[in-house]
Amino acid sequence: MGILAIDKKSELEMKTLQQVLEDSGLAELPLTEKSNDYIAQFITQREDFFQRVCREKADKYPYGLSLGLMTQMIHAALENYQVTHAKTAELRTLITDHIGDVHAAKFTTMNDIEIQTLATVWLMVQGANGIDFSYANEQAEMLCSVLDKQSPTIGDNPIRSQLMQAYYIGVEHLRPEYQPTSLLASLSNKVKALFNT
Repeated sequence: MGILAIDKKSELEMKTLQQVLEDSGLAELPLTEKSNDYIAQFITQREDFFQRVCREKADKYPYGLSLGLMTQMIHAALENYQVTHAKTAELRTLITDHIGDVHAAKFTTMNDIEIQTLATVWLMVQGANGIDFSYANEQAEMLCSVLDKQSPTIGDNPIRSQLMQAYYIGVEHLRPEYQPTSLLASLSNKVKALFNT
């Protein structure tokens, strides 16, 4: 551990949630204006909590802690989304019946924006933290099965494509502390990547 570890740690402790997410590729995500507004508000609201967690778990990298935060938030959002699913579906049906399919397709709730945005950022953070492709892919498929019930797309892109794009943006920003350190591990990851494409 020594002095090098302490110096590295003091540098990492100064990261805000905004900085951690930006380092993970946030600016490159293809988010809508509403999603950008949501994530800006989310970051502002969660900053104090994130800083407190970073202080309490000073031996952990803030990037790993951001994964924990995003995992906690996506699970809470999914629970809320599933609770409100029936009422939202009723509203969509009502809009379709009275105004038509075109207007019903434009109908989104804050839950829609929240879950889609958090899911996208969560997959990005997974990639930046070196989470295995197969796990990220399973999570993207699970999220798609939930989201497809109400809204078949995020913007003009299929949901799964956008989620996996976010994962790969995160992979491009893979933190050095999560990089494979041995030649064998590096080769193993490259072989896995070939079979997963």
